[in-house]
Amino acid sequence: MSEAMTFPETVEEFMEQYKIVDKEQVYTNGAELIPIFRMKQWFDHLEDAVHVVRCGECIHLTHDNIAPGWRRRCELWGDGKEESWFCADGEKVSE
Repeated sequence: MSEAMTFPETVEEFMEQYKIVDKEQVYTNGAELIPIFRMKQWFDHLEDAVHVVRCGECIHLTHDNIAPGWRRRCELWGDGKEESWFCADGEKVSE
């Protein structure tokens, strides 16, 4: 049986551990890159490690009726929040 995957706790450690470099500069100018699937795995890890509530499930998400249509707004953090975003200050709507 394989061991559970572990991730570094800081962004700097994560970048150092999972970066790849386009040494031949075929796709970039030699910049350091992080594979998308590793970023998703890390985000999933962080969501499990910290209590979060997605904006779409949060009591603080409101919809202002402003022309030309509805605008999502977080009462805590301001405008422009997508329903898939999250924060540690959210409170889930009781069912």
